[in-house]
Amino acid sequence: MKVIKYKVFFAGGYEKEELWLNEMSRKGLQLVEVPNGVRYIFETDETKCYEYQLEHLDESPSDIKSLEYIEALKQQNIEYVYSFNNWVYFRRDAALGTFVLHPDLDSKIDHYRRLLTVTGILALNTLVLAINSLCTLLNIYVLNLVITILLGISFLIALITLAQVFSRVRKLKQKKKSQ
Repeated sequence: MKVIKYKVFFAGGYEKEELWLNEMSRKGLQLVEVPNGVRYIFETDETKCYEYQLEHLDESPSDIKSLEYIEALKQQNIEYVYSFNNWVYFRRDAALGTFVLHPDLDSKIDHYRRLLTVTGILALNTLVLAINSLCTLLNIYVLNLVITILLGISFLIALITLAQVFSRVRKLKQKKKSQ
């Protein structure tokens, strides 16, 4: 039987999400998917108990580098459950003991740096939009023009990034066809 629960966690508090998922598993609710980041779909199965860990990957979970990483974890009996954006949900049978994706300080620091980068970009974009709205509200057109130019530059950077990603996908599809 499927059970749906709604819960909000912030990126910087992903450990709380892990604790909650582990608690749900001990109660017989095993994670199936998290389709929008706040809606958790569980399958009832009291015969199993998992230990969950989350990770924010640099690349998309479907990227070759990420797939190799996921495969390496699979060799350690760590199962890929689901991904939302670049957040990946992993689990392992609790009977095998606790597992840690970031056992040393360097890897944990690297993980938090990735979170800082993503969160920083989101915060900067939000700030620019808020200032733009405020300038429009206060009729400060010079500052509004500067912010509009900065938004245009941000859009071009995003467009270039999208072009690079689409190019990489096209190359990978071609490589896959040639195998």
